[in-house]
Amino acid sequence: MDVELFTLCDYAADMGNGKLVIVGTFDNIVVKDFPAIHPTLSVAARMRFYSTEVGQHTLKLAFLDSAGLEIVPPVQGEIEAAVPEGKDSTVVNLTVGVGQLKLDKPGEYSVHLSVDGTEARRLSFHIRQK
Repeated sequence: MDVELFTLCDYAADMGNGKLVIVGTFDNIVVKDFPAIHPTLSVAARMRFYSTEVGQHTLKLAFLDSAGLEIVPPVQGEIEAAVPEGKDSTVVNLTVGVGQLKLDKPGEYSVHLSVDGTEARRLSFHIRQK
């Protein structure tokens, strides 16, 4: 399995047939005061599964602060990777929206994507005060 894309953005949608829409990719959030509430953000991922990896896979998306503590409950679920006949791989898109994200302090935060219990990708983002 390859994670072809993993990003934090303003909005993401899986349009079907492998099409993924991403608007406003970023890695910094600037706030006036702490604690702050970020109204909405999305995480988008595009994962390619090969014919040897067909079947059910578990996913976990964790949002952590700089101390490694979860800032929201992790998002967990299962996906089915089905490779069409005559093809050697398939794409599975993942979009997760988070609303009213509470940010208690400035620093580096991260989002971790795990597939079948193994971390597949990690991305960092920074929270700064004006």
